[in-house]
Amino acid sequence: SFINPPSVVFSLIMFAIASPAIYFGIKLVSRWDLIINAILIITVIALLVWGAGLIKIDNLKTINLSKMITPYGAIFYSLIGIAALPEIKRIFSNSNEKQYKKAIIIGTIIPAIVYLIFMLIVIGLNGGKTPQEAIFGLTNYLGRGTIFIGSIFGFLMILSSFFSLGIALKQTYV
Repeated sequence: SFINPPSVVFSLIMFAIASPAIYFGIKLVSRWDLIINAILIITVIALLVWGAGLIKIDNLKTINLSKMITPYGAIFYSLIGIAALPEIKRIFSNSNEKQYKKAIIIGTIIPAIVYLIFMLIVIGLNGGKTPQEAIFGLTNYLGRGTIFIGSIFGFLMILSSFFSLGIALKQTYV
């Protein structure tokens, strides 16, 4: 039988895995974060390719712009990288101000595009029947394997955020 440990166990595992990277600094974290974000982008592209033939354009018409703020938790979560801005500013202190601004713009646009594509995939498949847990909406069309992919996706998103907040917290204490 499957053992279902309390969520604090998973939090401690995450802490044990990610904290050493934060301890060793931004260079190690940035390498890990680059890999994580590449995996996230590849995952979204794979979901798009996998579900492309099943997406119905009519389903996209169910998007209600007056409820765009409804997923405020996900929107705020997507902005969690803002905590890393002071560290990024420190890294760019010896270089051009334009490079710093460019890094912020690109670092904001890429996640926004990835989230938008994921959202369009889910809504394109489910339309008005999109469940609150978006990944479950994919299982009806792409199979139960999407739960595993979604779990990996979620874990990597949390790990990436842990890195950003961890580096910011470390700098605060320093």
